[in-house]
Formats: sequence, C-alpha cells, structure tokens
Amino acid sequence: MESHQPAPGLSGKLDSIEATEQDLAKTCESLRDHLSADLVAFWQFNPDTCTISPFVESATGRHAAVTQASSRWLDTPLSDLAPISEAVERRVSATSYATEATGHLLALLSDLQTGSLWYGPLILGNRLSGLVMIGPATAVGDEIDSVTTDLINSAAAAVTWIRADRVQAQAELFLDLAEIGTEQRLGPILARACAGLAHLLEVRRASIFLVEENVLVPRMSRFADGNTDAQAWEDFRHPREPLALVEEVLRTGAPQIAEDPTSPFIAGWWSEKFSTNAALGVPIRSDGKEILGVLLLDSAQPRAFGQVHIRLALAAGAQLGRVLERGKRIADRDLRMRAVAAIGDLFRAGVHSSSVLEAAEAVARTTKQVLGVDIACTYLVDKYERVTEVVTVGVDAETAENVRMHMVGTLASESRVWANAVSAPVPGPHLLSCIDESGGLRPGGLAQTLGLGCLAAIPLMSSDGPLGVVICGDVRGPRAWHRSERELLSQLAFSATIVVDNARLRETERHMAAHDDLTGLANRRGFRDHLRRTLAQAQRSGDTVAVMLADLDKFKAINDNLGHHNGD
Repeated sequence: MESHQPAPGLSGKLDSIEATEQDLAKTCESLRDHLSADLVAFWQFNPDTCTISPFVESATGRHAAVTQASSRWLDTPLSDLAPISEAVERRVSATSYATEATGHLLALLSDLQTGSLWYGPLILGNRLSGLVMIGPATAVGDEIDSVTTDLINSAAAAVTWIRADRVQAQAELFLDLAEIGTEQRLGPILARACAGLAHLLEVRRASIFLVEENVLVPRMSRFADGNTDAQAWEDFRHPREPLALVEEVLRTGAPQIAEDPTSPFIAGWWSEKFSTNAALGVPIRSDGKEILGVLLLDSAQPRAFGQVHIRLALAAGAQLGRVLERGKRIADRDLRMRAVAAIGDLFRAGVHSSSVLEAAEAVARTTKQVLGVDIACTYLVDKYERVTEVVTVGVDAETAENVRMHMVGTLASESRVWANAVSAPVPGPHLLSCIDESGGLRPGGLAQTLGLGCLAAIPLMSSDGPLGVVICGDVRGPRAWHRSERELLSQLAFSATIVVDNARLRETERHMAAHDDLTGLANRRGFRDHLRRTLAQAQRSGDTVAVMLADLDKFKAINDNLGHHNGD
C-alpha cells in the first residue's frame, strides 16, 4: 500500500462545511414550516460558469422524490431557465405557473412535482450566491413577511460561506490530484488518488472502476486507514455479480447513492461479502464528457452522503478523468515507442536468424517484451496444419520442453484459438480477457498447459498459407486488452510473419542448395559439407569414417532411350 496523506486541514474544512450545511438545512425546514409550503429548495450559483445547482431541499409527502431528481439539474446554465434568469438578474422575486412554463422550466416544475413556483435571488452584500424556490407559489402570497425575509437572508449568508469553504477545499483537493497526475505510471496514480480520496471524503474505501471494452472493471481500491487484504482485492476484481450502483452510474451518467444495505444498489452479495452498508458512486469523465469509469466511495456503516461529499466526489471524478486521459496518452506513447524499438530489434534478429526456430523465438521474445506479459509462445505448422516446432519464453526449461512434447505432432486446426485467429473469415489477433470465463478453449490445450489467465493469439499468415501462431498472456489472471494493444498486435502479426517467412525462405534456399530436388538427398555440395564436418569430428574423437559409393549400371542408356522423365 502506497501511503499518501492529503493536505493538512482539509478534513477540518469538510467538517466546517457539513456543519454550515446542516444549519442551512434547518433554515430550509423552518422556512417550509413557516409558509406551510410543500417544497423549499436553495440552489447555489456559480459565478465562474454562470450555472446553478440544487443544494439543500426540504419537501413533504409526494415531494419526497424531488431530491432524487435534482442530480439531473447539476450545473445548469442559468440562461436555460428563463424567466427565472431574468428575475434573478434584476434581483427581484417572481412567480411562475405551469401554464406559463415552457422548455427547461416546464421540465423543472415536473421534476419538482409542483404546479407553480415562487423564486427569488439569494443576495449577500451585492453578490448573488444562489436562489430560493418555494412551491406552490401561493404559499408565499402577494408579499413576504419579515420572518421569511430573515430566513432567506440567513440562507444567502450560509450559501455564500459554504461556497467559499468549498472552493478552498476543492482547490486543496485538486492541487493534490494534480500533483499525483504528474507521474507517468497509471497504477501509482490511481492508488494514491484512492487512498487520498478515501481519507479526504471520510469513507472506508475509495475504488475506481474503468470502462474497458464496454465493461466496468475495478482497477484500484484503497482504504482510508491503509489496511488492505490481497484476497479481498482478488474477490473485488472478480465479483460474482456486477455492482448495481456502479452500473447505474454508468447508465445514467449521474451520481447514485445507497444509504443503507437494503438499497437494491448494494444489497446481496456485495453487501455481504465486503460489509458495504452505504455507497456513493459518481462518473469519471474526460474533458470531452465521455464516461471513462466510476469513482465508488463506500462505508461499513449506513450513512447519508451530504452535498459536500457529492460535489467533491464529482470534482474528483472530473480531475481523475483528466489524469486518466493524460496517463493514457503517456502510456500509448510509451507503448508505441517500445513497439517501434522492439519491432526494429525483431527485424534485426530475423536477419541474423539461422533457422525458422530462431526467428520464432525472436518473435515470442518481442511479443512478451512489447505487451509486458508473463509468457509468450510461438508454434509453427506444416502444410497440413500439424505443429512442427514450439518455442516458449518466460518459463523454465522443463516447462518449455513439456510444452514442446505436448504440442509437436498435434493438429493446430483442432484448437479453438486457431479457429478464431487463423481460420476465421478475416484472420487476425484473437484476445480473451479471462480464460476461465471463455468457455471456448480445449481442456488440456496450450493455454491451460502454460497456466494462462488471459490470452492473445497472433496468426502468422504468409501468401502460401498459415505458418503458425504466437500465443501470449499472463498467469496472474484476467487482463483487459486495450484498443492500443489490439492495434499493436496487428502490427506485430504483420512484422512477425515477415520475419518467420523470410527465415523459412532462407532455410529452404539453404536446403535446396545442398540437396537434390528429386530425391531430397544431399547433392555434391551437401555431400562435401557433410563429409568435411564428419571428418573433422572423427579427427577430434579418433573415430573411423567410411564412405559408401553406389552406382546404377547402364543408367545413361535408360535416360537416352526412355527419356529423363522415365529415368527419374
């Protein structure tokens, strides 16, 4: 566990914000009780973006669902809510009825479940801090009394103070995450971010789920107290069922909250396995607003998450989105640079390869190096798709020999991997993120023999047909293959095919230069080379060498009378 402590005083700042927020909630309830209204809501104004967001609400009866709908109105441009915007800009209060509302305002009235609204600005000094909404509008009447005015003024002060404190807290949090984001390796960035967020937002654990191949995959999880359990992390990474709260955040793109273990968002296996009794999930977005993942905050005790936690979590999600984009760009750049260097080394090794087997080994080593996998293996086939040779890197000599004995002589076409990578309508890389869940691999096959938890297969396809397959993967377990890695695998397939095919052609040329085309026996050149090596070895060892000569009588007459074709 990498320890990473947040900036001093930030937790105290959160406490101060929560206390002021609780006072504002009481003001909200007092105003609703005083007016006998169905709904009172204080919204906050952001002068930097000219947007408003729901902040504190008090509702009764059928209005209990109002809070659930409020997340849809986070950071709404004030200009979208005319005529509210016009009244706020004039610093006056106004009344709106559903019959007069259109567009966004009509949708807002629907979400607030009220037929009419009284709305007015929250002003402290001469600065706009937010606005108040009261439904129905008739609860206010034609004029507001002194109690209502005092409560609204008190709310304006509270909203202003909370915003000032929040800006400072967010600045400290952003600074912390920005400093983390200057590192290049994504793993340590996410680990430190999770540790810091768990501590800063006062939850047991912060977890990051990233979208990989349209599936949410947990990539990092850290506890506020720094304690972690390796087995629990393995269970967390490979859950029996998806976490409904995280899936809902991805589906809606909005924050989701589960305040007790009976919530359908966390009830069942997740609550029982990890003692998760409350959780908050927010989207992690890129600057282009694409959802890259979900930030999950969970607690071992039932609890309500305040607006400060939601807002800071959203801010952290936005910052993490930028960190992830930057980290991905750096990782992609590093991957491309490694690939260019490795493929260059592969071509150089291919040029100097004395056999197809050496070229196959060079291909396996390059694949292992570029993708950073545990094991890579290349097997070659003959024209009947029968395995002729196997080389494996990343395993001990005994395992490599066992794999060779297991594979040589088998039909590659009986493999599901071969069917998907080579025999497919369009041959190309075949990837499996989790072998245990694939259900498509042959028991006792190469992947199982090597103990791979994930797999990537690269076909080697020449113009004469398939040459073989490169298989690589990790023994540690599932791995999500990224788009950049998929593209790299296609490049490797092309380069590896050239290297192996050239080695095969050179080997064929060397064989033809020393052997007779008709019989396959050594020709005069091959005989001389073999005799020279044999004599040298006999001289070193003191052995005796014999040369046998065979001749066919009247063979010339056969060629002359019947022709060379019959003679052959």
